[in-house]
Amino acid sequence: MLEVTAEEAFLLSSSQEEFLSIGFEIDPVGEKTFAIRSTPSGVDGEAAQEMVREILGELIALKREGKGTETLQAMLVTLSCHTAIRANHPLRNEEIEHLLRNLSSYPAFATCPHGRPIFFFLNWDELNKQFKRTS
Repeated sequence: MLEVTAEEAFLLSSSQEEFLSIGFEIDPVGEKTFAIRSTPSGVDGEAAQEMVREILGELIALKREGKGTETLQAMLVTLSCHTAIRANHPLRNEEIEHLLRNLSSYPAFATCPHGRPIFFFLNWDELNKQFKRTS
């Protein structure tokens, strides 16, 4: 169950299709109360509530800026950010290998949703310099 403000309730009610298109099934059960019935893969429990609240916050900011047409794009960016692996998050070798295999199937994506690079190339000279080695 998700309790929201009146403004958030209006936005949530009017954005049902957008939420459904990214994997959230959310039904009204009261004036300002909603039930989250299903979530995108990898998102559940309190994380789902937090994500819906953050998406609503971004939608409110977009509406106030007169950018209501960017609704779905904002939702997708928020969703991808929340389901991404964060900095300093330790990974097992199997997880790293899985990520690298999946990355090769998306050659056009070289940045995260915020525009930060997800990989870069170093030639041997640059690599040696980083490890304070001479050729």
